[in-house]
Amino acid sequence: MILYNLIAAPFYLLLLVTGVGTLVLFVAVNGVAFGRDLGEMVASRHGDRASRKAWLAGTRGQRAGVGAIVTGLFLVPIVNLIAPVLGAAMATHLYHGARRG
Repeated sequence: MILYNLIAAPFYLLLLVTGVGTLVLFVAVNGVAFGRDLGEMVASRHGDRASRKAWLAGTRGQRAGVGAIVTGLFLVPIVNLIAPVLGAAMATHLYHGARRG
């Protein structure tokens, strides 16, 4: 996550004048990072190696969406205390929903 944010740091500075551009980029960059982490956490717990790789490759966009939601929840006071639990639950539901469908 630190590497993603270090790469995005110059763009954060460029978007600082827009007012909301920095926030949008922050949510996007950290959403991808959180989505990746949450997806790997769930897939390593519930699947074997082959199904884990297939699921991770097929759900990048959906996991980024889940990560963006979790990132947004981390920005809200008090709600940020339950954001990790909600993120893990959303990733688990995404994993099991994709396996059924």
